[in-house]
Amino acid sequence: MTIVYLLATALLVLLNAFFVASEFAIVKMRPTRLEQLVREGNARARLALRISQRLDAYLSANQLGITLASLGLGWLGEPAIAHLIEPFLEPLGSWSGIGAHGIAIAISFIVITALHTVIGELAPKSLAIQRTEQVTLFAAWPLHGFFLFAWPIIWVLNSLANAFVRLLGLQPAKEEEIAHTSEELRLLLTRSPAGLDPALRSMLVRIFDLRRRTARNVMSLRTDAATLRGNMTIDEAVKLAGDAGYSRYPVLDETGKTVLGYLHLRDLFDVLSGRRRASRVAELLRKPIFARENTTVERLRLEMQARQVPVAIITSATGEFIGLVTMEDLLEEIVGEIRDENDEEVPPIHRRGGGIVDVDGRVLLADLERDAHIVLLPEMKSVETVGGYMIARLEHPPEAGERVECDGYTLVAIDVAGRRVRRVRIVPTEAEAAPPPKE
Repeated sequence: MTIVYLLATALLVLLNAFFVASEFAIVKMRPTRLEQLVREGNARARLALRISQRLDAYLSANQLGITLASLGLGWLGEPAIAHLIEPFLEPLGSWSGIGAHGIAIAISFIVITALHTVIGELAPKSLAIQRTEQVTLFAAWPLHGFFLFAWPIIWVLNSLANAFVRLLGLQPAKEEEIAHTSEELRLLLTRSPAGLDPALRSMLVRIFDLRRRTARNVMSLRTDAATLRGNMTIDEAVKLAGDAGYSRYPVLDETGKTVLGYLHLRDLFDVLSGRRRASRVAELLRKPIFARENTTVERLRLEMQARQVPVAIITSATGEFIGLVTMEDLLEEIVGEIRDENDEEVPPIHRRGGGIVDVDGRVLLADLERDAHIVLLPEMKSVETVGGYMIARLEHPPEAGERVECDGYTLVAIDVAGRRVRRVRIVPTEAEAAPPPKE
């Protein structure tokens, strides 16, 4: 009889291991991979996909199986092992009987606990994590069979559990409804280097960053934008456009303060080719989107797509024209810098070796940390760009060649236009800053 109990104990340990392994495997298994296997004709994958679609119910089956196996181990395993050990304790003499039986029970408890923990819990968990697909496919049919057999019990237990949760004023949650937040997904992308192309990972991180970006972060500053006046003649506009080399131009009124609209280079070509008639720029105006500087990039993108307008004029809280955003600017927030034939071949972040980096003054501090792993900590939250950071540290707009040391780096202004810092060289403090290039 003892042999039967020992065999039953071994079986219960293996059953516990099965339920633990299947629980971890079906939670970790990706439904998309199962769908792929189904398309390849894998019958087990078809059942496993059905299980993943009813995850809450099948996890309850796993929990019931683990509980029953554990209770069975305590009921059969400990007495069986204790009965096996007791004969070896008979030489204790006066300690035989109740004393020997107590010692045997203690030893059997330790043995059962070790078997249950190592073989019934830890080993199957590791196996399921490392061989998720194989374990899921292997466990699909046995788990489904147990689920059908124990369904009435599972339904009763789930109903009681849900009723208890509702008594606490909460709604029962299903495992399949639990999702990662965007911040958690972003963290997973940045901390999981294996198995994902770096360029694709960078693109996905940029997508998650969109919700935190505003028009102010992506716009071209008014000081950098070539503008036209509404009262300009077509010839004057053609000359200015030829010198500037852009495709779209904001059109201002005579005072230069109010944006009337924008003009596409194609409009000028239409006039020159005779397809349209106009003598002044104001006659060719297109209507842009107007947005405040704190408008989120995502909201701006949706509005530009919905209205089929590729240009947004960005204004301050007082309504002043401060910048310009094109659809290309928004696309660059996802895929990175896009260059055409008219762009200068100067990347926003250029690594020169030895830890030295040349950076466009408009680069965001968050982008500098993400793309170059350089952390600069501004004293004011309003400081968002590298150029603004340098001005804030110096407490005045720098001159070309002026430098400042902070946060473990030396910042050198290598290109300055008026009050704007166009390009900054960032040098680690342990390295000697190279002299600014001659213009």
